[in-house]
Amino acid sequence: MKAGTAEEIQASEAEVDSLAAVIAQLEDNISKQTSTLGITAKGKLYKLKGSTFLRLRMNSLALRQRIIQNLVARRFEMEKLERLVRYGDRMGK
Repeated sequence: MKAGTAEEIQASEAEVDSLAAVIAQLEDNISKQTSTLGITAKGKLYKLKGSTFLRLRMNSLALRQRIIQNLVARRFEMEKLERLVRYGDRMGK
């Protein structure tokens, strides 16, 4: 594990704090929106939250998105390495 400098640690802590504020704001917005729902809408929401199919579908979509992101990142990494191999010797001379 690599130890970070004090500046990196402070930057990371500031990022964590800002993300915690964003999460708190999102949770507040969700609670406000659910409180404005009617009785039938709350029942439908409860059914959707308990739906195994919907949960599995959302998990599979999230997994698919992560796989695609990783493939794209790997593709760009491979292209960068290929360029370094192809033109790296010429740049040094």
